[in-house]
Amino acid sequence: MQFKRKRRYQPEINVINFIDVLLMLLIFFMISTTFIKQPGIRVDLPLARSGTGDTEEGIVITITNDNTLFLNGQKVTKEVLYSNLRRLNLERQDHLVVIRADKKVEHGWVVAVMDTAKTAGFNRFAIATKSQ
Repeated sequence: MQFKRKRRYQPEINVINFIDVLLMLLIFFMISTTFIKQPGIRVDLPLARSGTGDTEEGIVITITNDNTLFLNGQKVTKEVLYSNLRRLNLERQDHLVVIRADKKVEHGWVVAVMDTAKTAGFNRFAIATKSQ
């Protein structure tokens, strides 16, 4: 008597459909992200040969051409700038303050911002420029 061996069913995972969906999602995200414009603060930095480019390290104070102040990307008034800088100085000791001022901003504004940061306790400053 011969016994017939039963064939055991081996389940298989079909990954072709999964790969198709992943590739479609990848193409969708690649195309859609090229059309997204990141909102930013428009600043025309002055040119300098010795400039190292636009540095984003440390605490960044931005002054636009209409004398609007931004502290780390958030709009602040001149009166609130000191208290925010003081709070940041207590949180992070001995950090660099990078001033990104538009080239049309008056020198007095930049000096006033530097003075505010100095009285808040910061003593390391950098002026952001574009390299030529």
